[in-house]
Amino acid sequence: MLKVGCLLFPIVAMSAIIWLNHESAIHQEQETAKPTCSTEYLRCRDNEDIVINHKSKSGLYLASECKATANVVARYGEAELPFLAFQSYYLGDFFKKTGVAVLLEKGAMFQNGFGARQHVTLICRYDLKTDIATVEIIPK
Repeated sequence: MLKVGCLLFPIVAMSAIIWLNHESAIHQEQETAKPTCSTEYLRCRDNEDIVINHKSKSGLYLASECKATANVVARYGEAELPFLAFQSYYLGDFFKKTGVAVLLEKGAMFQNGFGARQHVTLICRYDLKTDIATVEIIPK
């Protein structure tokens, strides 16, 4: 009886994996068939909806795109950012109207050419049409 159970487990496990992959494929088909705020920013209600729900073409949320761009523009070492970076943004609906989302981070630190850390404010402008983020560094 033990041998039958040993043979049954891989079959059940494989069936579960196939079912999960099938469910994932159905979900992806639904998203591409019916665009949502996640995939198309013009379907979002307002700025908050865009920041919380919209994803870039690479599948990242706007705050994650801004965080990655901040690390790219850091000249001397990596940017020191809070765990939940770029959580400040303007309220309203003008991100949708202009096609550019603006997120702020006031708790960042960048290393200067002498190795010292400096507090900075970061302004991330994310172009929703082209999926390109730019980060401006403002020393405090």
